[in-house]
Amino acid sequence: MSTNHHGAKQHQANQSLKYVSQRLAHIIQEQGICDLIKISGLSKSMLYQYANEKAYPTLPKLALIAQECGVSLAWLFSEEGEKEKQASINNVPSKHQALTVTDDVMHPTIKQNVSIQYQPLKPLAKKKRWPDGLYVLTNQQGLIVRRVQWRESDDTYRVYGDNPHYPPQVMASIAPIGKVTAVIHIQPI
Repeated sequence: MSTNHHGAKQHQANQSLKYVSQRLAHIIQEQGICDLIKISGLSKSMLYQYANEKAYPTLPKLALIAQECGVSLAWLFSEEGEKEKQASINNVPSKHQALTVTDDVMHPTIKQNVSIQYQPLKPLAKKKRWPDGLYVLTNQQGLIVRRVQWRESDDTYRVYGDNPHYPPQVMASIAPIGKVTAVIHIQPI
């Protein structure tokens, strides 16, 4: 990777962190610090540190803030427009979120560019583990859908798709933001 490319990627990452701080400051101003403390479980000083670029929240904390404030993670990380509410598709209950799958890792079960519905999740206590299932996770690509299987033998998670062209990954921990509840097939009219 060239130095210029690496520098551009670093600048983009720094800019995204700046947007996170600006967005959190906006949420604090709009909802009030007391309400944000109540819904997020984070301390007043920590929220102000995040908003003033003195500290940065972990991805699970950002996911919790986004979920509880009704905004998308994409909105927190970008300068795009006004407050964008989570994506919704007709007939998706308000407690659920929708996501369009952009990769083919879950093919043939979930085809590329098909929407799924998921139930947002809050982080688990440290000693608890996620049950096996189909989850919405985050990685460098953004939001992804993968199967998760707990492996008792070595206390790790097997994270994989249904497409045999992609090898499974073994992870010590995961921080899913949602559990898939439905695949939404929209037929053209």
